[in-house]
Amino acid sequence: MPAESIETYWEAGQWLNRIKGKDKVISSCGSRNVAIELGQLVAKHHGVKHVIRRQGENPGPTYGSIPED
Repeated sequence: MPAESIETYWEAGQWLNRIKGKDKVISSCGSRNVAIELGQLVAKHHGVKHVIRRQGENPGPTYGSIPED
């Protein structure tokens, strides 16, 4: 199934990227900025949206992210 979007999010002390709706992590980083850059590259490569989640228990889109429909 093609990716709908790539999510960058915080979990267990690190920033992660994954395909929306999948449990498999495609990258992990200690740096938020590096994780965002990687997420943007993967999203651009696949021609999909990149969603950045804020750090916390109830994640949601942050400034600079592309909101989900």
